[in-house]
Amino acid sequence: MNAVVEGYFAVLDEDLAAARQLIAVLPRIGAFHLQQAAEKLVKAILSAEALHAGADHHIGRLVASLPEGHEWKADLMELDYLSQFATAFRYPSETGRIKPAPDRAKLEAFAELIATLADDARRWCDARDDGTSPP
Repeated sequence: MNAVVEGYFAVLDEDLAAARQLIAVLPRIGAFHLQQAAEKLVKAILSAEALHAGADHHIGRLVASLPEGHEWKADLMELDYLSQFATAFRYPSETGRIKPAPDRAKLEAFAELIATLADDARRWCDARDDGTSPP
């Protein structure tokens, strides 16, 4: 696995750990870290495919840059729900309204999904690098 992909997985692990700790007490901040973990997972896959991820934080747009039929596209698109947590839940509106905290159970389910996908993605990246899987 190249250094950039490894780096994405390392910071993904940190964001996922932070999210898991924060969901119960500060779900808005936990949701932000889930979004960050999901974004880094997508960017790890894009980097493994030699696709430039750029500075975009919208998961759906990032996933859309994978070719049609890519084996990761559908699974990663499930994470697009988390895109809203990049900013919308961390700042008040122009009128000062603060959105209600997201559902903790839903966030916990996404944390599990990200963990599972990240484990699978690591194995996928390793298999590509050692030649046991087609590029």
